[in-house]
Amino acid sequence: MGRYYPFGRNHKQSGLDSLRPNVSSENAEHIWMVRTSMYGTPSDGQGYDVFKSTNGGNTWINWTTPTLNSENITNIEHHRGSNGGVYIGTRQAVYYRDNTMSDWALYNSNLPLQTFSVQLIPYYKDGKLKNGTNQGVWEVDFYTEHPPSAQIAADKLSVNCTNNTVQFYNHSAMKNSGQEFEWSFPGGIPSSSSAENPLVYYANPGNYDVTLTVNDTNGSDTQTISNLITYEDLSLSDLNEMEETFEGSNFPPSGWTLPESGYSWQGIEVSSGSDCQISNAAYVDNYSINQNNVEAALMSPKINLEVFDNPTLSFDYAYVRYGNNYSDGLKVEISSDCGATWVTLWEAYGLDLATAPDQGSWWEPECDDWENLNISLSEATAETVNIRFVNVNGYGNSLFIDNINFINNDGSINVVNPIQGCIDSNATNYNPIANIDDGSCSYVSYGGQNINLSQGWNIFSTYVVPSNTSFDQVVSPIQENIIIAKNYLGSLSSRLGF
Repeated sequence: MGRYYPFGRNHKQSGLDSLRPNVSSENAEHIWMVRTSMYGTPSDGQGYDVFKSTNGGNTWINWTTPTLNSENITNIEHHRGSNGGVYIGTRQAVYYRDNTMSDWALYNSNLPLQTFSVQLIPYYKDGKLKNGTNQGVWEVDFYTEHPPSAQIAADKLSVNCTNNTVQFYNHSAMKNSGQEFEWSFPGGIPSSSSAENPLVYYANPGNYDVTLTVNDTNGSDTQTISNLITYEDLSLSDLNEMEETFEGSNFPPSGWTLPESGYSWQGIEVSSGSDCQISNAAYVDNYSINQNNVEAALMSPKINLEVFDNPTLSFDYAYVRYGNNYSDGLKVEISSDCGATWVTLWEAYGLDLATAPDQGSWWEPECDDWENLNISLSEATAETVNIRFVNVNGYGNSLFIDNINFINNDGSINVVNPIQGCIDSNATNYNPIANIDDGSCSYVSYGGQNINLSQGWNIFSTYVVPSNTSFDQVVSPIQENIIIAKNYLGSLSSRLGF
């Protein structure tokens, strides 16, 4: 692509000259550009001082007129809402021109002679043009009044189920007098608002338009931005994506979030990770933070547990206290409703959390200071969940976590949280990850047989496979009337009453 010369190919530009652009608020293809100079006298570019483009800078129109021949331009400012109106400041005056005018109008009323304009700033609320000069700040009514210019702003453009509230802002150019706001949020809650800066909640995935209409004493203007807000409902199902080692350049990692708090988790490089190698980790500098009992969370993206038979959370952690009266805590919590409510799976504080002796100065773990923890997620009732690691500050010392992973537990991994179930391996509903017997064990039933003996002699011989496999319990009600009983292997089990 060749060089473009808005001031002409044969025009020589001084090394002390510079170009200052200004873009229309109504149409980004409309651009004005002025040539400024460090010299105190008019530049050698007379007749090539102001240019305008209506196609994004592909071609330019020379907007200079002889009226500006004796001027040394210093700055330019577009008047939002006008018909292409711009102000230019020079080393001695202010000028105005819009698309209805064939020449620049001197707008210097009451300005002292030789007033050096450094920066022009439109102040729309009061309908004033402010001029920062070498002789103080001056203001004047706008050259002409114009309708407002609507402009939408928002604190975020992408939301998800755990962060689905958007703060909208009115950044319109408008007067204070007669202000009215009409917002439209199709798909949002609320779907409309008359507040200047409304807060809107989005409940479902999709792309959402936003419209703002503003009114003041000069008129009305509307702006609509299609697909401004994107709601993404992403959940991780790939096992490789679920592993988080914090080795990327960004913190928090993609998909992870830091809910608002008075302090936060940070990324850090440690000289010795759990594998005794240099590693990145997430940590909280409790040594420097004195916000007793204030919590700060590091929250995972949504995790699809349907890909596991027995989902388990595994991670490494390291922590020391500062001393007896200064210790911190860590909680691991799960949410099945996108963070609306949380259930604590595991928590530890102080000595129960510590992996090394107390340290009276800022601490970083060595290789042997790391411990691994496994927490069962098998009791989660939802298909997808979020996990968060919550630091509880006690002005103690550093807490580190690393190598977060979601894995399937085949029964060989010991978990720290209580899991109720049948712990008898002979039962049909044996739960290999259960560590608390809940009395639910059941067994294969082969049918049963009631044994009734009348008075007097009875000849009785049968093979009994009872529903209860305990031999003693089968024969105990009739043992006084049994001569010989054998177990299912044919071995003599008991010689009972005769």
